[in-house]
Amino acid sequence: GAVYRNQMQTKERGIECYLSHMEELSVLAKQKGLKGLNIEPMSSMAEPPTTKGEIDYMMERLGKFHDSNPQNSVPVRLCGDISHGLANERFQVVYDNVTLFKHCIPYMSEFHFKNTDRHFNRTFGFSEGDCTRGIVDLNEIKRLCIKNQNLWPTKDTVGYLEINGPKLGRDYSDLLLEEQLIESLQKLHDVWEYQPV
Repeated sequence: GAVYRNQMQTKERGIECYLSHMEELSVLAKQKGLKGLNIEPMSSMAEPPTTKGEIDYMMERLGKFHDSNPQNSVPVRLCGDISHGLANERFQVVYDNVTLFKHCIPYMSEFHFKNTDRHFNRTFGFSEGDCTRGIVDLNEIKRLCIKNQNLWPTKDTVGYLEINGPKLGRDYSDLLLEEQLIESLQKLHDVWEYQPV
């Protein structure tokens, strides 16, 4: 569904083309034995779905297709991201990451754990330094997930740590990867370790 920045007028056509191919792909996925497909909402107007309206339109259309062809297709869900939001060309936040994540819950089967800055420009993990410069509040995301637990479309939703890490293949940065992963995974464990509510 992505479109060229200098051809944004093609976006609606691009979305329709993408959706028709996703319908075809959901049929092929069923034939190949898959249980479902996912779409990841992004932080860019050139990479739909981005807005609440785009998310609803695309997921409702794909949901109707699957509902009318349940024996021949797989459901298409969202792979959300706790760090995705939308800032416009003037750096004004249109949708913050929590608003978009919450909006995605009824369509979501998995999501990415990732931290970001206030303009959704850089992504990183959850080390002590990352948490100081980042905007993602893991406790807030956990509360949101629990509060809306009846809205999730799947019984078991999975969250994955997705960080770029340091630049790989450099003597000065390769040794930082282990520490970044350990600190991020420990932070996730501390917040997300199961506790009865």
